[in-house]
Amino acid sequence: FRGPESPIVECLQTGQRVSVWDRWCHFERPGYVSFFLDFGNSDNARADFEILSEIIDYAVCSRPFSFDGVKVFKVCNVYGLDCEIEVI
Repeated sequence: FRGPESPIVECLQTGQRVSVWDRWCHFERPGYVSFFLDFGNSDNARADFEILSEIIDYAVCSRPFSFDGVKVFKVCNVYGLDCEIEVI
């Protein structure tokens, strides 16, 4: 989901960062975040993600809204192509 509490998420293996928050996050709605990771032929491939506490520039929000609070990331589904997934 995307909403007022949406954070910036980082893949620790690649350093790729994605902001889940966007200018329409003054209301909660379904959304998605994509990370494209190429592990080659590794049998021990692993991807770890961290929710960052970086400050987001809310000035671009499409309407006035108070974004005070804790950042959370609501994960509904995790998909992988040709791999095994373990959610901890």
